[in-house]
Amino acid sequence: MKPIIATIRPEIEANPRLHEAVDRLTQLEIHCDAKDFGRPAPLLANLFELVAGRPFEAGPSARIRFESADHVVPDGPRLPVLWLRIDTARGDLGGISGRRISLAERLDALSNEVAGLLASGRALLVLDCSHRGEFPFPAEDMVRIAARYGIPMANIAVLNPHAAPLDAAPVHDEADATLLGASAGILQLWRLLFGVRVRGDEFRAPFGFAAAGPRNRRFHYICVNREASALRATLVARLLERPERGLISFPKDRFQRNMPGSEPFRTEIDQISLYHERGDNHARVEAFLTTKTSLVIEPPSNPAARWGFDLMPAEALKQSMLQVLCEPQMGGPEPGGLSEPALKAIVAGLPFVLFGAQGAVERLREAGFDVLDDIVDHTYDGEADPAARFAGAYETLENFLAFQGRPPAMTVAEQDRLVQAAAHNRLVFEGPLMERWFARPIDRLYHRHPLVRATHAAQTGLDGLAPYIPSFVHAHH
Repeated sequence: MKPIIATIRPEIEANPRLHEAVDRLTQLEIHCDAKDFGRPAPLLANLFELVAGRPFEAGPSARIRFESADHVVPDGPRLPVLWLRIDTARGDLGGISGRRISLAERLDALSNEVAGLLASGRALLVLDCSHRGEFPFPAEDMVRIAARYGIPMANIAVLNPHAAPLDAAPVHDEADATLLGASAGILQLWRLLFGVRVRGDEFRAPFGFAAAGPRNRRFHYICVNREASALRATLVARLLERPERGLISFPKDRFQRNMPGSEPFRTEIDQISLYHERGDNHARVEAFLTTKTSLVIEPPSNPAARWGFDLMPAEALKQSMLQVLCEPQMGGPEPGGLSEPALKAIVAGLPFVLFGAQGAVERLREAGFDVLDDIVDHTYDGEADPAARFAGAYETLENFLAFQGRPPAMTVAEQDRLVQAAAHNRLVFEGPLMERWFARPIDRLYHRHPLVRATHAAQTGLDGLAPYIPSFVHAHH
């Protein structure tokens, strides 16, 4: 089977922050899953669409080569990589129909060539869960799988958005696999903002589009939820009691874990509620979920304006003063991840209040973003206790709404401040953010490859390894 050639767009190749990463890509031979359910590896698919400017088209067992548009890459052996998608907490690939394929079943389906490359220590295995919020499966299971198929643990890399992208970190004390920070969502968002349209109905809007909307607005706030959880149900139930006009979406039929009425569901509500509020929160959530109220934002008739950046209703945002963002849970601090809902709020250009993990807003500051601290008090972000953090975020929301007019409107100075922040945040998105979430993960994958590591070992004095290193690897250095 001939490889699929992805020609890198000149504007990507000319970007000085991405130049070295692009060079690394052209040295890889990427093998796709033999059983992919039509669901490609998320980072690989978004990387392909970003650099090639066309829809990802690789099917089962396909091979992908990235080619430079400016110079010819020698048509010789490349560094082999097997790239697999991970969807579940057990390391499975999840199908749309609900069927799951285990990692073992997928490795059994590999061709003899790819299986031999892995077993001989000449290929890198990439487990791509760059679309998930947590590490996918126990390291012990990974060790067991690696031993069964003769794959050295040092030749496995796991991609996850909440790992720090600066330094490779061991997944487990007993395993030498490496957890690398990578986010498929950030790559997709960057392409939608600055790349080319690969599908006709994709949302396109200028950075800060909601900040530059009309000064007189219809809604005090907007709160969009794609999936349901106990945390989101609690927040929405409280928002519905408020007098201000807000735009809310909440799919009651899309609970992914801790189903309503279960003990874990009640426990989760207790964990985000101050002690004296627990009874009231249980009562309001139960009352809300038993009503027939349908909280669905109807999409506009124009497909191109329908949903931007994964359920970001562009026209509604232009008519809102504040975004109320809610993660599925309010967990503890995470080492390197950036909140995708908060990134989308920054793209829109509106102030926001975030009900999420401790330190989520601080990580945005550290990345260089202007989070409008002079407009919204984000001190709640540092609270270690989820209940105190929820209460602090809700108090911030109340204080913001208390200063808004009826109907809501912003002054010229307030709108100028939002536009100024959007201009600054655009520069962060275009530069440092992509260096961190595009260039560095690719660079780490390249240096993780066993043939590259072997070359480096030989060049640093381990001359005994040199005879076992293929000559084409030397050509890369």
